[in-house]
Amino acid sequence: MIRSLVSLMNRYTHKEVIQSSGLYLHMEEYLEMMLIIGRSVHTHRRHQSALRCFILWCTQQNINKLKEISKNTLRHYRKYLYNYRQPDGKHLTNGSKNSKLTPIKVFFNWCAKEHYLPFDIAHDFEIPHKPRGIPTKILMHDAIELILKQPDIKTTEGLRDRTMMEVLYSTAIRRSEVTNLMCRDIDLERRTVKVSKSKNGWDRFVPIGERALNWIEQYLEIARPNLLKDQDDGRLFLSRQGIAFKPDALAARVKSYIKLAEIDTRGSCHLFRHSVATQMLENGADIRYIQALLGHVDLNTTEIYTRVAIKKLKEVHARTHPTTVSHLTNR
Repeated sequence: MIRSLVSLMNRYTHKEVIQSSGLYLHMEEYLEMMLIIGRSVHTHRRHQSALRCFILWCTQQNINKLKEISKNTLRHYRKYLYNYRQPDGKHLTNGSKNSKLTPIKVFFNWCAKEHYLPFDIAHDFEIPHKPRGIPTKILMHDAIELILKQPDIKTTEGLRDRTMMEVLYSTAIRRSEVTNLMCRDIDLERRTVKVSKSKNGWDRFVPIGERALNWIEQYLEIARPNLLKDQDDGRLFLSRQGIAFKPDALAARVKSYIKLAEIDTRGSCHLFRHSVATQMLENGADIRYIQALLGHVDLNTTEIYTRVAIKKLKEVHARTHPTTVSHLTNR
């Protein structure tokens, strides 16, 4: 019977288990390569987490060397993930299994290229398909405006929070991209924001509205000097301690303002992103511009928003559906 990773970690510390394995050095070299070739920090962390889980499992199976791993080993690990139960008793979703197996597949491809293995054992290894779900949590403009009004802008932190949410809504960038912003990334004249260290590892420029820029100017003049403590590293949004604001802290803030607005919905920062993309499509924006705004590599990722941009479809339906046309003809 396969023991859970939790029971294994009760016997050893995470670090001890991984470093006791002969796979450890290969994993470290692979992760270093990812940073050297410019993979994003997000991608690096995701691969690191997936590989650590795999090494923990391998150690439990007394597998400690790269050449001891076969395609059959990968099949057993895939079956383990299929049967794995989370603390709440639920199985892993296909998306979670995909996220845990894809880095392993890429890792073995790298091992073969570096000649640590004679061939890529994961070449045709099938992994669960990651579903492209439809964003179901979409807020209309009035609801977001209500959320934006919740912070007490007479306080330093309230003014900062309002500004961060205005940036979220105006640019549709991710929460980590907001917290990574530097003061120099805001171009007041060109009305653009430079987004660095994005999820996909490259920089991009996105437009920002005049209203959001006005809030940034107020924040820079009034709130940021009060938050600044010692050295100024140029980070735009600062915490009460004078250090860079964290993505999880931003999510918690946004959730609290959604609750204050008495809006019954789950989610936080990504609600702004989903809502902007959907509303812009409904207002006639070309999907390729939405792709550029959101920083998606694949247009297919952006196309999920066409499935929820229902406004235009409803207008066409009302104007052209046979029942409507026949009703107008018979009048």
